[in-house]
Amino acid sequence: MHSQTLESDAVPTIGFPSINQQVVEFLQITGNDLALIERYGQTLRQIASDFPDIFFNYLFGYPPTAGILNDWLNQGASITSLLKQQDRYISQWLALDISNHNAEKLLQVGRKHHGRRIDPQWVILSYQFQVKHLINIITDHPAVAANDRRPLQDALSKLLFRDLSLVFEGYCRAAGGIPRQLEQGMDTLQAHMTNLIANLPYVFWSVELPGHKLLYLSPGNDPRDVCEANLPIPLFNDIINDDQIKIINAWEQAVQGGKQQVEGRVLDDAGNIRWQRYLLTPCRNIYGTVIRMDGCIEDITDVRETMDRLQHLATTDMLTGLANRTLWYDRMNMAIHAAQRRPGHRVAIMMLDMNHFKLINDTMGHPVGDAVLHQAAQRMKIMLRDADTLARIGGDEFGVLLSDTDDTWTAAKQVAKKVLGCFNEPFSCKGHEMYLGASIGVAIYPDHGQDADSLVSRADIAMYRAKQRGSGYMFYNPGTDINAIKQLQLSNQLRQALQRNELELHYQPKIDLHNARLCGVEALLRWRHPQHGLIEPDQFIPLAEQIGIMAPITEWVIGNALDTSARWQQQGVHLPLAVNVSALCLQNPALVQWVKSVITSSGAPPPGLELEITENTVMGDVDQNFDVLMSLNELGVRIAIDDFGTGYSSLAYLKRLPINTLKIDKSFVMDMALDDNDAVIVRSIIELGHNLGFNVVAEGVENADVWDLLNILGCDEAQGFHISPPLTETSLLPWIAQSPWRLNA
Repeated sequence: MHSQTLESDAVPTIGFPSINQQVVEFLQITGNDLALIERYGQTLRQIASDFPDIFFNYLFGYPPTAGILNDWLNQGASITSLLKQQDRYISQWLALDISNHNAEKLLQVGRKHHGRRIDPQWVILSYQFQVKHLINIITDHPAVAANDRRPLQDALSKLLFRDLSLVFEGYCRAAGGIPRQLEQGMDTLQAHMTNLIANLPYVFWSVELPGHKLLYLSPGNDPRDVCEANLPIPLFNDIINDDQIKIINAWEQAVQGGKQQVEGRVLDDAGNIRWQRYLLTPCRNIYGTVIRMDGCIEDITDVRETMDRLQHLATTDMLTGLANRTLWYDRMNMAIHAAQRRPGHRVAIMMLDMNHFKLINDTMGHPVGDAVLHQAAQRMKIMLRDADTLARIGGDEFGVLLSDTDDTWTAAKQVAKKVLGCFNEPFSCKGHEMYLGASIGVAIYPDHGQDADSLVSRADIAMYRAKQRGSGYMFYNPGTDINAIKQLQLSNQLRQALQRNELELHYQPKIDLHNARLCGVEALLRWRHPQHGLIEPDQFIPLAEQIGIMAPITEWVIGNALDTSARWQQQGVHLPLAVNVSALCLQNPALVQWVKSVITSSGAPPPGLELEITENTVMGDVDQNFDVLMSLNELGVRIAIDDFGTGYSSLAYLKRLPINTLKIDKSFVMDMALDDNDAVIVRSIIELGHNLGFNVVAEGVENADVWDLLNILGCDEAQGFHISPPLTETSLLPWIAQSPWRLNA
C-alpha cells in the first residue's frame, strides 16, 4: 500500500485538516476502497492514459468551455501544458494520496480557479464527465473482475467527490465566503451533486444516536421510509419477515461499535424478491461512544442470480435436466449418513447402462443419440418417487438412489423392473423408431459397501454382469466377484510393499498458462509390483484404506516428496510440490502432526508443499475437515481441491475453508475443445474459482486445442500429457533442462 494511503478500514483522525477529515468520513473512503483501486492500478492508468485528449477535445467542442480555454491560451498557456497538467493530476489521483499535503494542493487549485474567474459549474461538470468516463469503461473492461466492477466504480467515485469537494472549498475560501453572485452556482452545484448521487446504485443514509434523528438520506428516497420504520433503516418493513431478524441483529451489533455487513430480501413494487446488501458503519466520538450510524444499501440481485445459475449448472445435467454426477454423489452421502444414524436402515444404489447405445451415435449421429437420452430420462423419471434421485452420470449411464424405503431389497427389485419397462416401447426421433434395452446393477448399503464410491463400484460390477448375462438387472454378489481373489492377494502383498521399498513417486509438471513457465509438480504414487509391474494408485489405494495402512503410506509419500524437494533446492531447482491426501488420512487426527514433523525433518520450506484433497472428501464432514485444514494452513501448507466438478460443493463452505487452488477434473478438460457442455463447465469453474480468489488448475490437458482454449478462458495452470506424462525423479531434472517451459523464478 502507498505510504500516504489508508492501511485499514478505519479512517485516521490525526493529521487531517478539518474539511479533509469530514469529506473522507462522510464519503466512507476506506482502506478497502484504496486497496481495490491499487490492485487495478495498472489497468486504471491504461484507461486514464487517453483521458486528457478525450477531455480537452470535449471541452473545446462545447462553446462555453471552449471560450474559457481559448482565453487561457491567449494568456500564454499551451495545449501541451494543459494535457500535461491533466495527466499529472490523474497520476497524482491514482497514487491514492489523501494526505494533508494533497488536500492543500486541491484547495490551492480551487483558489486558482477563482483567480481565473472560472465558473464553478464547469468545474463540477468536468468532474462529472470524468466519473461517467471511468464508470462506462470499467463496466465492460475485461481486466476488471465482474464482482469487482461495482465496488471499483464506487471507490473511484468517492475519490473524485473528495477532490471536487476540496477544490470547491478552496474556491469558496478564495472568494471570502459565498457572495450573492455565487448563489446560482451553488444551486447548480447542489443540483448536479444531488443528481449524480441519485443515479448511483446505492442508498446512503445517516442517523444520530441515540434518538435516531435522520441526518442524511440520499436523493430519491422518502425520509418517512426511515423515520416510520421499526428501525432507522430505509424501507425496513419491505424486508421479508424471515430476514428482518438478521437485519435487527446486525443493527444491534453495529450500535455496540462493530461494523456490520448483512444480506436480506425485499419485495419490490411488482411483488418480486430483490436481494440487498446492508453496510452499517458506526462512528464514535473522542470518548469512544457511538454517536452516529452511517449506512449504505446495495442491490445485489444480479450477483445472487448469477451464483444461483452457477450452482444450477454445477448440479444439473444440461441434456436431460436430471441431477448430474455431482448432485447424485452428494445425495448418496447424505442418505448414507442418515442411514448410519438409524440402525437397520438401508440405501439402494442402481447403475443403469443402455444396451448398444453407441451404435445409435455411430450410425445416426449424436443429435439423435441425445434425443434418445432425453426421452429415456423422462420415461424413467415418471417411474420414480419424488424422494428418489435419478441422475445422468455420463454418456448413456444413469444412476438411481433409493432411500426411505421399508423393505429396501424388495423395493429395489420393483423399481429395477419398472425402470426396465421404460425400454419396452420404441424411441422415436426424426422418423426413426429404435428399440433399446438396458442393464441395471444394484448395490445395498451397508451390505455391499460403507461409502458411496464402494457402492457405485459394486453396482457397476453387477450392471456389467447383468449386461453379459442379458438378465436385465442383478444385485451385487461378492461371492462371484472375479476380482475378489486378486484383490485378496494384492492386499497381502501391499502390507509388505513399504518394507520392500516397492513404492515410488513420479512427478507430473504443471505449467503457468499466463507466462508458459514451469510452476510446480504433482507427486503421484506408484507401486512397482515384482510380478504385475507398475500399478496405478486407483488399483491399490482402496485396498490400502480397507486394510488400514493408509496412514504409513501417506507419511511415506509426504516425507519422500519433501526430501526430494530439498535435494532439488540444493541443486538450485525450487519447485512447489503437490501431494494427494485420501479421505481416511484427512480424518486421521495425527495428519497435522505428521506433516509438521516431515516439514521439520526435510528442511523444505512450507510454501513449497500443497496437499490435494478431493472435493467429496472435503465436503464429507465439513466441520471436522475445517479444523484440520486450518491447522495445515497455519503450518504454511497450501490446500488444493482435486477433481473439482465431480463432487458437490457448497459455495458457502468453499468461501469459508482455507483453500488456495481448485483443480478441474480431467473428465471435463480432456474433451472440452469438442464438447460444448464440458467447455461451459470448465469456464464456469474458472470464473467461480477466480471470483472466490482461488488459483485454478486444469488437469488432463492432452492436446494443443485444449491448451489454447484454457488460455482463452483465463485458466491459471495446466498439467497433462500435452505437457509431459508423470516422470521419475531421475527423469525430471533432464526434462526441465530440455523442455520449452522454463522454471518460474
